[in-house]
Amino acid sequence: MIHKAINTDLSPAERGREILDTVVGFALTLAAIYGVNLFSRTVFTTLPLGAKLVLMPVITLAAALPTAIILLIRRDRLATLRIEKLTIIQQVLAGAALGVGLSLVLTLVPHLFGLHDWVGGSGKDQPLWYIVYYLFYAVFAVGLSEEFIFRCFLYEKPKRIVKSDLWTVLISSVLFGLFHCFTGGGIAQIVGTALIGAIFALARLKLGCCTIVSLIVMHGVYDWLIVVFANVF
Repeated sequence: MIHKAINTDLSPAERGREILDTVVGFALTLAAIYGVNLFSRTVFTTLPLGAKLVLMPVITLAAALPTAIILLIRRDRLATLRIEKLTIIQQVLAGAALGVGLSLVLTLVPHLFGLHDWVGGSGKDQPLWYIVYYLFYAVFAVGLSEEFIFRCFLYEKPKRIVKSDLWTVLISSVLFGLFHCFTGGGIAQIVGTALIGAIFALARLKLGCCTIVSLIVMHGVYDWLIVVFANVF
């Protein structure tokens, strides 16, 4: 196996600790993303372009701080983060291929059928330099932070508690959808994002080539291609 086996043989006290970590971790993550969005709507909009480009990755990565701090306090080494067998290049290529494939189905095809509003127009009418920059941002900020939170911390912690793969995917995906409740898309945005999260989680569960590195790249490439196709169409 590429992913180390997740230990689900816990005592009642250990299971209670995992439940506490999950609840507190998600609550603090919501608080962090609320603070990030509030900063983005107020202070961030007044900054010069150069400062915005520097701060965008920083404030996005800040959302992952609560879960990282919990792991440090607990001295908890997630099995998800221990990878073997595949080289970094293989993991990156696998993630890129999965991201492109998912985007072709969920982004390009709707555009070809004229469903531009269905896939959203975020990032449209952008210059080429910004599209290139956005690939870096999507992978090393959005993909890195959200995959660490939802396909590491909020995947492995629930798996230790419920043991079931199906329930783990469901819990992680629902939390992923709720995480996007501050983006302004309402219930449709939450449900749609939860479904995307389920695809990521199932890829992690079912595909031997899909490590956490692959998921970060997959997530980033998928988000980046939304902007690319928005500009093309």
